[in-house]
Amino acid sequence: MKYQLLLPLLLGTASCSTKSEKVAKAASATSQQKAQVQQAEHFTNPPFRCFRYQGKFYPSFLSPATISVRINRQGIGRIHLTVYNRTDTLQPVVFADSAFLSEQQMRRFYGALDSAAVLTMTRVPQTGTDGITVINQIAQDKAHHTVNFWSPRKANYPREHRVVEAVLGVARHSFTTVQQQEYFERLEQYFDFGLPCRVTSTDPYEVRIYGYLSSNEEAALTRFVQAFPSDVPILVDMTNFEGMGTMFYPLFRSLLMRNHHVMWLPSVEAAKQLEEIGVAKSHLATSREEARKALQHW
Repeated sequence: MKYQLLLPLLLGTASCSTKSEKVAKAASATSQQKAQVQQAEHFTNPPFRCFRYQGKFYPSFLSPATISVRINRQGIGRIHLTVYNRTDTLQPVVFADSAFLSEQQMRRFYGALDSAAVLTMTRVPQTGTDGITVINQIAQDKAHHTVNFWSPRKANYPREHRVVEAVLGVARHSFTTVQQQEYFERLEQYFDFGLPCRVTSTDPYEVRIYGYLSSNEEAALTRFVQAFPSDVPILVDMTNFEGMGTMFYPLFRSLLMRNHHVMWLPSVEAAKQLEEIGVAKSHLATSREEARKALQHW
């Protein structure tokens, strides 16, 4: 009986409504309309429940990958990574892995996608012959959206780039083997992640240079290398290095002139170019242990 009496009020059909009640109802209806518009642009509440994201990455000169995040009704999240072979159809999967996500990781990832209003994104057309295509599929409850974009740059497509940053950020923290990390390093070069170089340790002093160095990075690379100390041994890790133009040779030769205690841990391509620069073979290590041992004796 109680619910039957309340039903006319809930449906707004009671004849004894006062003027203030009608105003309140009108305000409530307006609020509901605003909420529906906002809901169309952003994810629904409760946060990150029954949420699915799948990103398919198709780089021009690198193995394609699928990264997916799934969060169930209980708030338990997992991330899945699959990297596919570009040429060997007999062994289509290079590697695959999955990991649980912490609540902090889920909140950060979910918030990044929501702040980018990913449900309202539209297609970014391809404007070049190479680069990378990303196919994004997002679903939560009854909201479903698929959007494709091609090689987004921060300046032109900041929302799309924020999605990439969120996806690769959570993937890098979840999958930490050498093979997985080296794949992410190469994949990030298709986007706007800056110079592919970083200082990994200051005691001992170690730096990592990876991927391919292009002419667009001349100024940033010059500042990076010139900041190397001249009075302490340095280990330069280039195990995931793919190449550079000869325009950078004078920069590395100047480093050799001011610091004679630089040990290099190169990839095959890096070793070839370092020898062209003038690095002595005795300063090319074949393992991290060998390189660090050399630093200790200097």
